[in-house]
Amino acid sequence: MNKKIILSTISVVLLLTAITAMAHTEDDPFVTDLMAGQHIDAGDVLVWNDGDYLYVKYETSGGWCLTETHLHVAESEEEIPQTSKGNPIPGHFMENDEHDCVTEYTYEIDLEEKGFECDDSLYVAAHAVVEKGEQEETAWGQGTRFVERGNWGMYFTYTVQCPIRWPEEGTAYIGYEDRTGGDFDYNDFGMNMYVQETYVTNCLSEIELEFESLTRLAGDRHDIHILRTLSGDTDYDYTITRSTVAQGNEKPAGTYSGSGDFDIVLFDTTISTVGDTVTVNIEITGGCEAYNPTLTPPRWDLDPIWAFYDPWMYDKTHGPNTWNIGDWQAAVSPLPTTGYDVPYILVVPYTDWPAPGEQVTITTPYEDFDDYYDTGSPEDWYMP
Repeated sequence: MNKKIILSTISVVLLLTAITAMAHTEDDPFVTDLMAGQHIDAGDVLVWNDGDYLYVKYETSGGWCLTETHLHVAESEEEIPQTSKGNPIPGHFMENDEHDCVTEYTYEIDLEEKGFECDDSLYVAAHAVVEKGEQEETAWGQGTRFVERGNWGMYFTYTVQCPIRWPEEGTAYIGYEDRTGGDFDYNDFGMNMYVQETYVTNCLSEIELEFESLTRLAGDRHDIHILRTLSGDTDYDYTITRSTVAQGNEKPAGTYSGSGDFDIVLFDTTISTVGDTVTVNIEITGGCEAYNPTLTPPRWDLDPIWAFYDPWMYDKTHGPNTWNIGDWQAAVSPLPTTGYDVPYILVVPYTDWPAPGEQVTITTPYEDFDDYYDTGSPEDWYMP
């Protein structure tokens, strides 16, 4: 029979926040002219932020260079240092520095330290002294004048860009059937999975993962991996924390660096016991790994998150066998219906799912399993 090709909620429960197209990254910053002597375009002031810092970069052009910079960032125009007549006082700004005729300079403002939060509208006064040969001029980031006449100092506004989180939260039970044509009880190994990814202006910045060994009713030996697909030029640091000391092929606790796809052994079932927990935090420090909601998962019954993740098994007893999230096998006895395919790796959208007992075929406690993988419904087949 033909499967009904659908994207189901069988995989991870996702609580999604609205995803808005945002600019203001280092590659696509807010830009305003750096105006010297009121009418000379001497370069640009570029502003962007990530989850931790606001960046304000002075960048000259046309032969101009920086000899002084003064910067103040506040939540209102009134908080920028001014005289009683409203003229700005660059010498009292929060940041200032002298330079040996440089063509660019960047200030990093700690968002948490200053109490700035995402969606805050900030008032930025970017002042500089620039030189070109024997000519010296005062320069300001183009914006609104503090006063209409006299001093031509200016400020402009910038909205702090919010991190984009996807998924806001994801949890699942992941169960493995380690034999082709086995007993289809999906308890040969089973684990809880929690995942949260943080995107800053659409670029992946952090991954939080937790896995708990929940059931192991098979006597065979396996390595349970987690693979997160990343582009080859993505660099990252990650820290592994374990509730038990790593044994066998399990990745030990510690801090590591990597590049490209992330892949570690979570559990060596020869040694691991029920209740063992692994937490992994990955800080992305390389180029932008952009969120792409259009990627297709490797199975019709999975949510799009599985286009990125593969909780795959290496079978050490009958190896070299590997079972990946995209692998299917034919439904045969003891399943009551044949002529369709079932996964080697089952994903259920909540943790602590009551898996069948050893050698108890999944259709005994969950009789709708047959219909779901044969026809695509009912989608809540996994409810006890």
